[in-house]
Amino acid sequence: MRVLGPKLPEWTDRIPQIRARLSTMTAPYIDLRQVAELFGVNPYQAGRVIRDIGPMLHGNSFVVDAEDIRELLSEAEREMEIRDLRRRLAEKDAEINQIRRK
Repeated sequence: MRVLGPKLPEWTDRIPQIRARLSTMTAPYIDLRQVAELFGVNPYQAGRVIRDIGPMLHGNSFVVDAEDIRELLSEAEREMEIRDLRRRLAEKDAEINQIRRK
């Protein structure tokens, strides 16, 4: 499941809170309203999250599996770690180049 693009969604800053709320939910499937509440986004953005994860039709509603949300959160955390490491590496590289110029 690769749903994160070049720019991380704004909800990535709230991953710990999302995980905490998700752990209190007992339903195996999460609908649009619940995704919006869980991620702290509007219904349009919640629909994008559902589409990105891969919706299932449950009754008359599209839903996502709670486990798929956990996977999305883990992927977002990994992506954030990679970006942080790349940023730090670029900063160190710039420091080294600056020292070499002196």
